[in-house]
Amino acid sequence: MNMHISGSAKDNKYNQIVDLMYKGLANDALDECRQLLAANPEDSHLLYLTGAVYFTVKRYPDALEWLTKAVELKPENKEYLFLYGDTLRLCGFYDKSEKVLLQMLNENPDHDRVLISLGLIYDGFRQWHQAAEYFERAVALKPSNSVAHQKLAEMLLHTGNTQAA
Repeated sequence: MNMHISGSAKDNKYNQIVDLMYKGLANDALDECRQLLAANPEDSHLLYLTGAVYFTVKRYPDALEWLTKAVELKPENKEYLFLYGDTLRLCGFYDKSEKVLLQMLNENPDHDRVLISLGLIYDGFRQWHQAAEYFERAVALKPSNSVAHQKLAEMLLHTGNTQAA
């Protein structure tokens, strides 16, 4: 039985999944996703939400499976693409992650989360000067971002710039 959900009912279901996820009820959120996917297997936003739930509970290989499907259906969706790129990084696919995130950065040079993810990739490559550049740009864009500040200080220490750190 292939049941199509109307627009507003679909939005309500999406919101319900997000609410469950933020309440820490990942299993309930995944149950909702599975039920909806049974009827709507090509719903890119539902595929993305499923990946996001797995991402939230740090099940990155599972997240990558669902996010890959969402990006294949909607490669132009920047939010899907960002989480996909970041999940690739967390799964150890650094080269592919770097490619996706650099492409995103070319299209939007002021995307602070992309800058941080790229900084984390270069930190993993032990390319601390390059990582520091990305964290510095992220700090300039979002001075309140404590992760960017912390990682920038770490990179400055790695490069021997203890005064700036």
